[in-house]
Amino acid sequence: ILATQEGQIYEWFANGLLAAEIVPEDGGHRVRLVDLRYGYVPDPSSSLWGIDTRFDAMGRMLGPPERFTDRPEVSRERVSQLLADAFPSICPTPR
Repeated sequence: ILATQEGQIYEWFANGLLAAEIVPEDGGHRVRLVDLRYGYVPDPSSSLWGIDTRFDAMGRMLGPPERFTDRPEVSRERVSQLLADAFPSICPTPR
């Protein structure tokens, strides 16, 4: 996926701070790249957005990488944890 034009642009945009995930699917797998700079608490691999593409069982790419979003649900707890992690000396830890 990084050998494609889309992958190279995404790697450049993310300053190389990427995480990859291989997701098995019927007859092949999906490779997802996420920008770790836009990850969510507590799992930075759950990023604001990324690119992914499918591969067949022989490892052939089935199409160009496309943008995807994997945004977790916004909740009071998630926002509180984000603020506590960003400002630990002045923000109380969520309960």
